[in-house]
Amino acid sequence: LKIKKGELFLIQGKYLTMPLIKEVYKEAIIAGANPVVKIDPDEITEIFYKYANEEQMKYKNPLSLYEFQKADALLTIWGDYNTRDMSNIDPQLIKKRRQARQEELNTLYSRIGSKELKWCGTQFPTHADAQEASMSLDEYEDFVFGACMLNYEDPVSEWEKIRDKQDKIVKWLGEKS
Repeated sequence: LKIKKGELFLIQGKYLTMPLIKEVYKEAIIAGANPVVKIDPDEITEIFYKYANEEQMKYKNPLSLYEFQKADALLTIWGDYNTRDMSNIDPQLIKKRRQARQEELNTLYSRIGSKELKWCGTQFPTHADAQEASMSLDEYEDFVFGACMLNYEDPVSEWEKIRDKQDKIVKWLGEKS
């Protein structure tokens, strides 16, 4: 994300991802940024869908919209305690809530697409996610860290090589169409 001095930096994750959140937060402070941490406690979303009334389901949160309008960078950290906590929620309720959040989400995706908002999403290995992958936690950690290129001396350089290869493919595809 190349966080810079003075930037508003949102860090989102679940409580289980706190070890990574703390390290990222510390580095953002050292860089002179203004980090804001948003913890999504486990089971809160499930409670919302089980008990929210129609008015609450359609509520448009002005604070979330404002954050997405003003943030310079956003880091989303995935890591679940329970990967099945939403299994018994009616998909129509999820659709209704997503429709209510459409302006907020459009703002987010538009700013990411235009590169006005720097965004990165990453996985934090948890037992639940390891189980979903049919792996032990140690195996899943090795998988995630390897996929993130953290085993290399300079992971950023490795990701830049991938970006350069992808840019060449995109350019080539553009020439073919």
